[in-house]
Amino acid sequence: MNSLADQLEPMATWMADTWLGHFMLGSWAWPWFEAFHFIGMSLLYSYVMSYLHISQGAAQAIVALHLDKWLLLTTILLLVVVLGFFLPPVSIILMTAPIILPPIKAAGFDLIWFGVVMTIVMELGLIHPPVGLNIFVIRNIAPDIPLKEVIYGTLPFVVLMIGAVVLLCLFPSISTSLPDLVMGPANSR
Repeated sequence: MNSLADQLEPMATWMADTWLGHFMLGSWAWPWFEAFHFIGMSLLYSYVMSYLHISQGAAQAIVALHLDKWLLLTTILLLVVVLGFFLPPVSIILMTAPIILPPIKAAGFDLIWFGVVMTIVMELGLIHPPVGLNIFVIRNIAPDIPLKEVIYGTLPFVVLMIGAVVLLCLFPSISTSLPDLVMGPANSR
C-alpha cells in the first residue's frame, strides 16, 4: 500500500511544474500568505476574546476601580495598548467602547477627543514591540530584513505616538477645534 506522501507526490510535482504552482508556491506569495495568516489569526483571537468576555471583563474591572479622571484615562489607554498587541482596532472598539465610554464621559472628557486619542493608542499597540501585529506583517513582507531591525525601526514611531498622545492631553483643542467649529462647542452637542 502506498503511503500518503507517495500519493501526494504526483500532485505536488504537477503544481510545481505549472503556472498555478508557481503562483501558489512562488517566492513572492509566501510572505503574503503569512501576513494574511497573522491577520486571520488575530480575527479568530478577537472572536475568542469576545466570546469569553476577556476584553469586556478587563474594561469593567478598570471602571470598577473608581479612579481619578487622569488615572482612569491612563489605565484605559494602557489596556488598549495591550489589547492592540493581539487584536485589530475594530475589535478593540467593539468590545470595549460600550463599557469605557460612559465613565469617560462622566469624567468630563470630550468623546471626540477621546476617540482621537484612542485611535492613536490602538495603532501604537499594533506597532509596539515585542508582539505588535504589524511588526510581524512587515517582517513577512520583507523577510530579508531581520526582526531586530524591524523592531528598532518602529521605536521612533512609538515615541512619536506617545508624544502625540501627551500633546493631545495637554492641548485637547488640537483634536476638538475643527469639530467644535463644525458642530458647535462640546457642551452644546
